[in-house]
Amino acid sequence: MIVDAILSGTHEPGTSHYELLRAFADDDTLGRIDHELKTHAYRTHEFGDSVFLERGALQT
Repeated sequence: MIVDAILSGTHEPGTSHYELLRAFADDDTLGRIDHELKTHAYRTHEFGDSVFLERGALQT
């Protein structure tokens, strides 16, 4: 991986932009993010809310 972090707008599952986030985070991580966004009433990127994805340490 070349990128350690990305700042992105929030995107709904199934959209093309959401699929691009899969290059930076696995499905479990994106699912947790989506749950938190819904739980705390975040809006989609059109309204200005964003997410920051940072690569964690590798598990050995």
